[in-house]
Amino acid sequence: MKKYLSMLLALVLVVTAVPFTAINASAAETLYMGDADGNGKVTAMDARTVLQVVGGLKVVEPDVLARVDMNGDGNLSAIDARWILQTAAGSRELVPATKEPTTQEQLNDILHRFGYVYDAEQNIFYTHLNPWQRYFGFTDLYDNAAAYTMMWYMTLKIDFEYNDLLWRLQWWKGQYGVLEGAELGVYTKKPENVNSPFYKCAEDEHLLEMYFEYYHTAADYNNANPLFTRYEQEHWWLTGFKFGVCDPEKNVLKAYVIAWDEEMADGIEEGLKNVTDKNGNKNGFVEYKSWMPSILQGNNFYIREELDDGRVKFTVVWKDAGYLNYGDPENPEGGETPDEPETPDEPDVPVEPDVPEVPETPDEPEVPAEPEVPAEPETPDVPEENGTEE
Repeated sequence: MKKYLSMLLALVLVVTAVPFTAINASAAETLYMGDADGNGKVTAMDARTVLQVVGGLKVVEPDVLARVDMNGDGNLSAIDARWILQTAAGSRELVPATKEPTTQEQLNDILHRFGYVYDAEQNIFYTHLNPWQRYFGFTDLYDNAAAYTMMWYMTLKIDFEYNDLLWRLQWWKGQYGVLEGAELGVYTKKPENVNSPFYKCAEDEHLLEMYFEYYHTAADYNNANPLFTRYEQEHWWLTGFKFGVCDPEKNVLKAYVIAWDEEMADGIEEGLKNVTDKNGNKNGFVEYKSWMPSILQGNNFYIREELDDGRVKFTVVWKDAGYLNYGDPENPEGGETPDEPETPDEPDVPVEPDVPEVPETPDEPEVPAEPEVPAEPETPDVPEENGTEE
């Protein structure tokens, strides 16, 4: 029986191999990075194919995706299309697609499945646009649970309403296990869900242009010495993490976010001013009208800049607005430390019954004193006789 099964399997393989052989014969013998259509050339049409894939208008096979991922970050974007155009124009080297993958490409192939990309130039990890986390939204419970997984950070929330949606820009900075870093997140929910703690991760049409520089300390900010930078791009979760240890209350984030118009800008600005700590007390940002201090003055401030195309750019410096997601070691959720539970009283030891008192012995009656014996009267003196006897 096994013999017949083996023969049947061999026949299937031969039959199915025929069309693939024909396809391969018609394809170019040498494929190059950026060659989306497999014709052995890199042209503007390949760049167009990439943009169609990015825009969701076209789907291609995994091997094609790997071939047009020009920067090897595991994330297809307009940058890859630009590099293809540069290759087609001759300003970039034509690289065979059959080259051995680099260590970074091999690492990113693994990391990409978990939602991350490694940047060897800055030695940082960051999330790509469509990680698995995007499908799970966000709720404050995640922050509360993070403290139990060695993630201790400061966070703040910028809430506003715009275009029939409730928006939340939430930022984080601090310690993430053996890494330090920061996150800028964009989330939305419908007004009818105002009482729900759950937000959806922003959809593609709600992505915002964001950027940030991460400083290990305020002194690093004053010296213009960022630990790393996440460059401007449209995103819903712009992140960066690097090996290190930090104090979440001492590191500094300089970031900017671009609002689409004046209405959105007004909402973001109001949200910046109304940032609160965990107990609801305002500790938000102060506006600087015309310049951004290069030396940290105050801990949390922003500048609003009107752009020529009608958009509005907010550049923000953040040190300690918002709140920590942890407290002392006995209260990792943060906020006020709860009262220690009272130690239950030990059970009362039963008291031995009182021994009845022995009645006091009555005092013996006093013995009456004997009457005093009257003193004997003194014997009168006998007068002496005169003369002597004859």
